Amino acid sequence: MKKAKKLIVTLLAACMMIAGASVSAFAMGTDSLVKFTPARLDGATRYQTSFMIADALKDTLGVDAFDNIIVAYGGNYPDALSGGYLAKVKNAPVIIVDKKTTSENDVVKYIQNNLKEDGTVYILGDVGVVTKRFEKAVKSFASVERIAGATRYATNIEILKAAKVTDEELIICTGNGYADSLSASAIGRPILLVNKTLTAEQKALVSKAKKAYLIGGSDVVSTTIEKQVKALNSNTKRIAGATRYSTSTLVAQEFFGDDIEAITLAYGKNFPDGLSGGPLAMALDAPLVLTEKANYKDAKAYREGTDAYLCMTLGSTDLISDAAVFDIMYNYITTKELKADASNYVVVDVRKLADFEASHIRGSVSADVDAAVAASDNTNATAIANIKKIVDANDADTKYVLVCYSGNKYARAATTIMAELGVDPANILTLKGGFAQWTKDYPTDVVFEYQYVNADDVFAALTDKDVVILDSRKAADYKTAHIPGAVNADCDSIVSNNEEEPATTNIANVVTKYGTDKTYFVVCYSGNRYAKAATDILESKGVNKDNIHTLGGDNRAVSSNGGMKAWNAKYPNYVVKSYTSTGGYDFMNGITAANLKVDVEGKKVFTVVDLRTADLYSAGHIPGAVSAVQRDVTADEAKANLQTMLTKN
Repeated sequence: MKKAKKLIVTLLAACMMIAGASVSAFAMGTDSLVKFTPARLDGATRYQTSFMIADALKDTLGVDAFDNIIVAYGGNYPDALSGGYLAKVKNAPVIIVDKKTTSENDVVKYIQNNLKEDGTVYILGDVGVVTKRFEKAVKSFASVERIAGATRYATNIEILKAAKVTDEELIICTGNGYADSLSASAIGRPILLVNKTLTAEQKALVSKAKKAYLIGGSDVVSTTIEKQVKALNSNTKRIAGATRYSTSTLVAQEFFGDDIEAITLAYGKNFPDGLSGGPLAMALDAPLVLTEKANYKDAKAYREGTDAYLCMTLGSTDLISDAAVFDIMYNYITTKELKADASNYVVVDVRKLADFEASHIRGSVSADVDAAVAASDNTNATAIANIKKIVDANDADTKYVLVCYSGNKYARAATTIMAELGVDPANILTLKGGFAQWTKDYPTDVVFEYQYVNADDVFAALTDKDVVILDSRKAADYKTAHIPGAVNADCDSIVSNNEEEPATTNIANVVTKYGTDKTYFVVCYSGNRYAKAATDILESKGVNKDNIHTLGGDNRAVSSNGGMKAWNAKYPNYVVKSYTSTGGYDFMNGITAANLKVDVEGKKVFTVVDLRTADLYSAGHIPGAVSAVQRDVTADEAKANLQTMLTKN
């Protein structure tokens, strides 16, 4: 992939506010990486957006002020689009203005702040569109030249004269629509606006041109015009697609090809935001591609055939949504596609290293880019180094799948860094939906630092003598409600105070009692901090990590709804609590009559033991209860009765 030049995004004042809109703009840097992409220029009005685009152009050109500024009417398109080539010649922005005093005052102020003392302002169009009042205000501090004709076509000719057009390649577009000339405004060639037939001055330009391009189908640039052009210039070509969007991408392909780093996106159903975009796109060497949030397949197809990985969007998310921009600019792969073809990719997890260590896709490798995301700066050395290790370890034609949290910010940052390191953008794919989607679709193909079970697994283990259900929550919360048979080992000292004691002793006492060869199901509030603390201590006390499992979500994975949340949601009737009886005895597992009734009539997990006298048991007892008389008998008889019950059950 050719790297003719590098682009860098400068955050103007980090998050500069103009009329309530945040601004990010490109600035050229020969040896710089891209700091932030995709970028968006979106003002509160079309006029504010033109200021933002001009600021971005100023940064791109590397100047503090312009030698020239071009001003055109923002309520229509012909003059502003005609001025695109003049803007290139003069290294100038195209600022649009309204006829209202407030708009004029804003533009005057912008010119005062951004035009050199000896600079010139070119006003396009007559006083019917850009007022004398505005011209007078600008003349009070700057040199002004008004370029105007009797019609839009005559004004167009005068603008081309001012740009000293002679035999350059000529772009011929209809003057009765904006779409095609908007697409052509970024290609750095003079645009000739035509109507139904060529005028004498238009014919003169066509005859001298090295080549003439007709942009759009015969419904916009007629066959009559085509015949006239071909009669004057044998080197003529028509570029036309079925729609304005396909025409836009055909123009981009013709004049930019596929060896590009950036593209500019403009809204295709209206002209305001794109009017000022041509000069910036030219400076960025980036085609201006028309699109919209609901119709961007042509833009996406074009980008996929290029090396572009940087993007400047003109206008608001209401017109071109972030989702559309992301889908245009990035290559996505679904979980199903990756699962079926994983051996052909290096799967790179670009989330925070700690999250990768906690759980990741089986076979993936880590390249943490959080530092770049946190700072909105893809030049972050740590993030670059992490990605570079992966790139350096693989062949040039390796295909990568990037995994982030949901398939957005982290993957975009990693894509930019990878492309800057020389990886072909076509070989960089993003997992659609990110790690969250993968854990949902393929939970068994996730490697966890901590192993997880779900509530059903714990329920099935209630009667398993080889499983210890260890509740790592605070002792007070355990007493209030816990899973039947669970033992408490309060780990709050570590979680709340980062102090090993008494948490370590609490866990050690459980291991001493039940042994290291048991399977431990660890329960905490939601399946996270307390359980992790307990797991680490259990392992340090000799319990094999493979035998330690945390109560997580239904998919046996880490979940904010794991732990007691998961248990209460699934088995609300199987909750017991510690209490002191009226006789002063402390009981660990106290169950309500209502909850016991649910078990007796349902799953029958509990063995109900009736400790009353034999006569009372015979007179009536809970269905399924077994007798183990403890009342009015000797201690030895009581013990024997319990032993008999245990032997039978």
